[in-house]
Amino acid sequence: MMMRSSYQALLAATLLLTCVGVVPAQETTLSLAGTWQFRLDPDDVGVKEKWYAQELQDRVQLPGTTDENHKGIKKDERAIDRLSRVWFWKGPAWYQTHVTIPQAWAGKRITLLLERTKHTRVWVDQTFCGWDDTLSAPQMYDVTQALTPGKHMITVVVDNAKLPPIGPAHAVDERTQTNWNGIVGKMELRATDAVWLKDIQVYPNAAKKEARVRAVIGNITGKAFAGQVTVACQSINVDNPLLFKTQTLDVKGDGRETLCELTYQPGEEVPLWSEFQPAMLRMSLDLNTKAGDQEFSDQRAVNFGMRDFTRKR
Repeated sequence: MMMRSSYQALLAATLLLTCVGVVPAQETTLSLAGTWQFRLDPDDVGVKEKWYAQELQDRVQLPGTTDENHKGIKKDERAIDRLSRVWFWKGPAWYQTHVTIPQAWAGKRITLLLERTKHTRVWVDQTFCGWDDTLSAPQMYDVTQALTPGKHMITVVVDNAKLPPIGPAHAVDERTQTNWNGIVGKMELRATDAVWLKDIQVYPNAAKKEARVRAVIGNITGKAFAGQVTVACQSINVDNPLLFKTQTLDVKGDGRETLCELTYQPGEEVPLWSEFQPAMLRMSLDLNTKAGDQEFSDQRAVNFGMRDFTRKR
């Protein structure tokens, strides 16, 4: 009985989370899709030999995989228990591109987004920027210190031999999407102000017709900041969209991260989400701050549904 109750609680929590989604921030972006320089590393010597400081000679198209670019070991087989791959590769593969950072990005916070890939390591010129092994969510690298205005070389090593201990999961198994090597989905650099909305979470309370908003403000200025967050909300995915009242919250902080919270009350007319009438709400946050003699701004939006999920005891 306890197992069943735990399952129901987990299901309710999962359903609640599916009603919440983050809309991309209003960032300045630079797409990295296109032709990249490339080299396979069968002996795993690239780091030791500093390939990130060399010009790679082969070429591939990204987003894409080694299979799609016909790189790796060509195989002539017809497997009966899994997908058959014509081009097989398992191990490090080096990808490299050149970018020019505009002068307008000076003083901005810059991140590198790789929407889907495998275990990666990143260099900007000869500066190591870290590693990531996220398989089911975008990988995000903070490259602020390395990417100053001007020309730079970005090198990414994707190693599909370094897998987390997750067994035959869809992301790595030959029976589903294969253990491919490459980078797929969005590939871009993003620039925001040095004081920005780092994270937003919304917790709706349908019984009270309100939502608790938690926002984390990032700050890389090294100075204290102060300002306001303006919260607005409107209904979407409905026949008659409604625009609800705005609320403001004074914010200030002197660290790299500052948590601010408020309770947003849209009013009695707020529509409830259901599987039959999936009314959604879009909450937008507009941040305006000042640190020293500099002014900063950022905007983000979150989609969510107003609904309470409970379980019978």
